[in-house]
Amino acid sequence: MTSSTEPLAGQVAVVTGGSGGFGLAAAATVRSAGAAVALWGRNPDRLASAAKELESAGVGGRVVAVTCDVTQPEAVAGATARTLDDLGRIDIGIVNAGVVLPADILQATFEDWRRVHAVNLDGAFLTLQSLARVMVDQREGGALCVISSIAARRGAPHAVAYTASKAGLVGLTRSAAAALAPHRIRANAVLPGFVRTHTDPDPARDARDKDVAAKTPVGRLGEPSDFAAVLTYLSDKRHVFHTGDAITVDGGYLLD
Repeated sequence: MTSSTEPLAGQVAVVTGGSGGFGLAAAATVRSAGAAVALWGRNPDRLASAAKELESAGVGGRVVAVTCDVTQPEAVAGATARTLDDLGRIDIGIVNAGVVLPADILQATFEDWRRVHAVNLDGAFLTLQSLARVMVDQREGGALCVISSIAARRGAPHAVAYTASKAGLVGLTRSAAAALAPHRIRANAVLPGFVRTHTDPDPARDARDKDVAAKTPVGRLGEPSDFAAVLTYLSDKRHVFHTGDAITVDGGYLLD
């Protein structure tokens, strides 16, 4: 039985790209709602630091750090097995691992294109497939949350590979939702707007951020916590009828 304060109690969440930024905020959010968390990422030192940061909060379930390159099928299979060994089950998947290379359609190389898609789209496919198979075998439903971007709705001219991959994630999520619904597994995409993930000074970036904030109705960039809270709702088993959606969380940026 879950409570309103810990709606994810007793569940286990996998968060890819969980060692910092949006992924770490997402992990902290679902853990504060009662879930145990497996952080997946490529850098073991950053993962260990992130796990310690989560554990220091003193609320929620266990935290384990699992080194995984999501572009490699055998690594994803191994990370899934390790998570099951450590935490016993998987109920929630937050597919967040991603990269961006700034290049437009005239400048981008094929190597750029393949590198971005290997992480953003191939990695998402491999992760979703592996976690969904576990959930099907468990026969208790589950939730898959895929982090896309508002670039999927409004093309980013200077990031052609990133934009294409994020649009592809919406289609991948909807296909998964349709296929997995008979197993009571929900799949939804979240499309964040501009997120503040850096604290170090950078005059050029700060100027861009100021311009974006001025164009955003709420008057600021998003913080990781603004988006992560949506994931608690999408992960909650009580919301069994909400699947196949693509939820934009952008402070109203796309309203114009």
